[in-house]
Amino acid sequence: MSWFEGVHAMRPDHQTPQLLRRRFLRHGGGVGGLLGLMVFGAASMLPGCGFQLRGGTASRLPFSKLYTTFSANSPIGIEFKRSLRSVGGTEVVDTPTSAQAWLEVLGEVRDRQVLGFSRTGSAREYQLRLQLHWRLHDGRGHEMISPTRISLSRDVTAADAQQLVAKQEEDALLYQDMTTDLVQQLLRQLASVRPADG
Repeated sequence: MSWFEGVHAMRPDHQTPQLLRRRFLRHGGGVGGLLGLMVFGAASMLPGCGFQLRGGTASRLPFSKLYTTFSANSPIGIEFKRSLRSVGGTEVVDTPTSAQAWLEVLGEVRDRQVLGFSRTGSAREYQLRLQLHWRLHDGRGHEMISPTRISLSRDVTAADAQQLVAKQEEDALLYQDMTTDLVQQLLRQLASVRPADG
């Protein structure tokens, strides 16, 4: 599969500049590589010219202090706090009693499911999945957003042994892209809430 075909195997709105750069460097030059460099260059310039990629910017949240129950090593939690700092206006606090809202994590799933096998019985295609189950309340019995799931998935073709390291790196980039996408969806939903005292 050429570099160009590899890019279009994923939806265009999920192509991050980092992923495009990694694909270009892995597949090298040639016509496909040249086209890849052009696409990467265009994607890199878009944020600078005022155009925002899908999910690139979230609105500020309607509360100044938020408490979350993400575990300390949760990739989604880490990305959520980073994105919230870039948006500004809301502080993630360590003490729930000082928060105007609680983001309660009910479940966080990151796994891989085999979709098809080859004639030899090895995995031919698999799906990366990321899911967050959560709710938002004020800590005093008032529910702002009832239990909600955000689920994302990407279908991936399995690699042979010689491509294993490259495929693992690609999987890591896909998970990173999915995490960013999920967090942006989460922020948009939180931004639509009316505070209990609003």
